Amino acid sequence: MLRESGYLEQVRAACRSASDREILFDRLAGGGWSEDRREKLRVLQRLELETLTLLATSANRNEWGSDRSAQLRSRARALAGMRWIDAIESLAREIPRCVDRVELLERSSPVDAAARMARVTAHHVALQMFLQLELRGRARVSIHPALALIPPDLPLAAAAG
Repeated sequence: MLRESGYLEQVRAACRSASDREILFDRLAGGGWSEDRREKLRVLQRLELETLTLLATSANRNEWGSDRSAQLRSRARALAGMRWIDAIESLAREIPRCVDRVELLERSSPVDAAARMARVTAHHVALQMFLQLELRGRARVSIHPALALIPPDLPLAAAAG
């Protein structure tokens, strides 16, 4: 039981993190970047929404909703005020830790959640690949890994109204 409660707390933390990124990408997509960049941010927002859908079966949404909207607004303003490449670099510094945490979570997941958690890991890796490709000047293909993982019928709706 102790192992299970630790796992559920990690799932809730992953949900909070994905929820925060979904809100952040939503706020950034409303910013002053080019239409192409705003579209990429909307795709990343949808990827996080899909991640939340996968994680939600293991955690009650009321337990992980973000209560840090002021922090997120402030962070979004700071990132939106940067040059695109600087904002991407800032995000890229955080993602490896997120990938490591979700890989650990996947390895410790119960058998009935293994496939779902492998997909969550794939989402994090796709986000990391997007950031790396953007940093390498491969903007024309950077969003492709994320697009490949989003169901075509997934609605775009911000988690934070």
